[in-house]
Amino acid sequence: QDLDFRVRPNCAPLCAIMSNSLKEFEKALFSLKSKSGSRITAIGKLSVKYAEHYKTIVRMVEKYVKKSNEDMRLLAVYVIDSICRHSRARFGPKDKYAGRIGRKLESIFTTLVDCDDDQLNAIAR
Repeated sequence: QDLDFRVRPNCAPLCAIMSNSLKEFEKALFSLKSKSGSRITAIGKLSVKYAEHYKTIVRMVEKYVKKSNEDMRLLAVYVIDSICRHSRARFGPKDKYAGRIGRKLESIFTTLVDCDDDQLNAIAR
C-alpha cells in the first residue's frame, strides 16, 4: 500500500527530489515486518537524513500505525522511539520531530490501544 507522491508539473524538480527521498523512507518503514533492531535504527537514521520533510515522515508513521495489524503496532512504538532518539541526538534543542510527534501522540496512541490485552500489555511495557 504505497503512499502516492505524484510529481506535479508546476514543481517538478523539487517534488521529484522529495518523492525519491520519501519513497526510500516509505519503503524502509513499510518493509518492517518483524522486531529487527537494525531496521528500526535504519528508519531512525533515515528520518534524520530527510529531516526537512519531517511533517510528511510523521504523517507516514501515523498512517503506518493506522494501517498495520495489531501484531505490528508495537513496532510502530519502537519506530517512534528511534526517530525521536536519533533526532534529539543529531539536532539537540532544534529537534522538530519530538514536537510534531507530540502533537500527533493522542491520535497515534488511540489507535495503538485498540488491540487485544496481550498486545496492550506489550505496548504498556
